[in-house]
Amino acid sequence: ARPTDRPSFACGLFLASLLTESLHLSKRFAPELINFLTSIFYVACDKLPSDMYPLPPCKGGNFLVPTKPSSGQINKLKLSDVTSVKSMDDTFKTQCLNSACVITLKLVNLNASLVSASEIFEPLAKVLKHVNHEKIHEGVSEKIREIESVYTTKIESAKKEGGAVIRPAKPV
Repeated sequence: ARPTDRPSFACGLFLASLLTESLHLSKRFAPELINFLTSIFYVACDKLPSDMYPLPPCKGGNFLVPTKPSSGQINKLKLSDVTSVKSMDDTFKTQCLNSACVITLKLVNLNASLVSASEIFEPLAKVLKHVNHEKIHEGVSEKIREIESVYTTKIESAKKEGGAVIRPAKPV
């Protein structure tokens, strides 16, 4: 389902955090989780190039764009937000973006050793470049910059190094 309101964003991020912990323990990869996080950052962008389209199931929108930058401490999302009927305020939007950043950072660190890590995280990195840092909380902005730097240092540098091509032995 496409997240469009407070309960669906909270539920999606709650499930994403559970899946991230599961992936951490099992050392597996879930492409759906990366797509979901990319869509979370996609709906946090107020302006995107016309040739950039959201990954399914996201249809776009500006659901998580704060109206003004907030300050102070960022609290964690509450489980009660999953059943809440309140509208999405700037505090909730900041909490969602903060949670998405924390989960994304864990996933980038967890999957950095994969050979295809640059291809996996490339759509996410492209979307992160378009998040308006002037409208979001300073702490979230710092986490986005940290994700971008970890992506650049760990994944892009590993891509440039590359490995030697090993040809299979010829059958006798």
